[in-house]
Amino acid sequence: WQARVVAVRAPFEMRFEASGDLVGTGHWQLQPQGDATEVVFDWAIAAEKPLLKHLSPLLRPAFAANHAWAMRRGEESLRLELARRAEADPDARARIPAPPAPTPSSPLPALLGGVGAVALAAGSALLLRRPRR
Repeated sequence: WQARVVAVRAPFEMRFEASGDLVGTGHWQLQPQGDATEVVFDWAIAAEKPLLKHLSPLLRPAFAANHAWAMRRGEESLRLELARRAEADPDARARIPAPPAPTPSSPLPALLGGVGAVALAAGSALLLRRPRR
């Protein structure tokens, strides 16, 4: 999927539109709270790719696992970047590990391939076993 920024009110808000396999909108809101920042993200999307759309009920656990994996990677990257920016000493900053490199794809495609093959096989078996009228 791709995201296109459609509105920015820096540094407090950003809106974007998603297109591709996922279609919808996202809205980031950032609000200072003392020494911290409250972040709210509203994400309203739907799967539009026919395979995703029709298999979503069956694949919901795989989608949830993929989402959790992606959020852990994002949190890890964010923590490292915040630590790097907060460190005033250049030597100490250089010792902070780099965030994980972008991944060309998540584990979901491989998982979906296996789950999809099982679902297709099961569906085919049911169709072939159905009595004709």
